[in-house]
Amino acid sequence: MSGVRVEWTGLDAFLRDMHALPQDLQRDGFVIVREETEGAAAEIVQQYPRVTGALQRRVKTQFPSSTILIGLVLSSAPHSHLYEFGTKKRTNAAGANRGVMPAKAVTVPIARRRRARMSRRLVDLLRANGFEVGNA
Repeated sequence: MSGVRVEWTGLDAFLRDMHALPQDLQRDGFVIVREETEGAAAEIVQQYPRVTGALQRRVKTQFPSSTILIGLVLSSAPHSHLYEFGTKKRTNAAGANRGVMPAKAVTVPIARRRRARMSRRLVDLLRANGFEVGNA
């Protein structure tokens, strides 16, 4: 693998570039995290059934930090876990059978695939900026 060669004329230019490099990487990293997080949310919404639309409407994204590359996909639908993980045999208070809801995992497979893709893109970003990344 070839190295990156950069030349500076004067200490001011060197210091300016050194201070800018992490900001550039952070900005570009946030773009990747945002794209993959929003993409995962969009895929999840597409995969959820449209019965009442509650599952779809309540999928949201959050980016809780401006300094750490974190993106979250959340569902505020109170029944999303039932859809994702299913139920065992259910009965009501009178003992009447309400059956089993089969699991229809949507979120986990999409999240795993998007997280792996995001990691590859972040490693590529670092390598493109002259970093060596092992075991990626």
